[in-house]
Formats: sequence, structure tokens, C-alpha cells
Amino acid sequence: MVHRDVFQDMQLSLTRGGSPHSLDEVVKWLTTGMLQLVVGNYMSASYRLQQADGKFHCQIVHIGGQWNKAEAEWMLQQMFRQMRIWCVSTVKYEGRPGWKRFLKKQGLDL
Repeated sequence: MVHRDVFQDMQLSLTRGGSPHSLDEVVKWLTTGMLQLVVGNYMSASYRLQQADGKFHCQIVHIGGQWNKAEAEWMLQQMFRQMRIWCVSTVKYEGRPGWKRFLKKQGLDL
């Protein structure tokens, strides 16, 4: 297993992706249960599910770490499972263009 600082991954991801959210805000969401965290050996991702207009929406807040395609696909499978359970109607990701392309290739309509 690779030992690394997941919070450093988050900070880099938020900064590089031009996120409007700070690391403190993301950690607050994590500690209050408003944000889900998926952690692999090389990468991490966080997302939150929100209800509005009688529908559920997913916002992917960060994806970061050392690139590993198999692990990225695994992380998305974990997120997709929750999205299916909650019948998510829209997914939003504000971040690096490379991740947007990858997410679209995996079937997300961003």
C-alpha cells in the first residue's frame, strides 16, 4: 500500500481544478457527513449528493492523487453505485479538463 496524505491530494486537486471550495470547507463537509470520500491506494475522490426540486444531484468535489486508470475506474464505480441508489438525475464537476474528459468517457453527462 502507498502511504500518502489524502488531504494534500485534495488541496492540490482543488487548487489545480480552480474549485470555488477551500480545503477547510471540504473537510468540514466530510466531518459532518455532507460529503462522501472514496480512497484508493493512489487516488482519492469526494462527492456529495443533494436534493433539489424533488430530484437528487451529485457534485464531484475533487479527484486527485497519482494517476492510476484502474483505480480511477474503481473509484467511479463506487460513486456510480451511490448515484444509482439515489437515482441521481444530474452530475456536476468543476475541475481539470482532463478529468472532465475521463468522466465523460465513463458515461457521465456533465
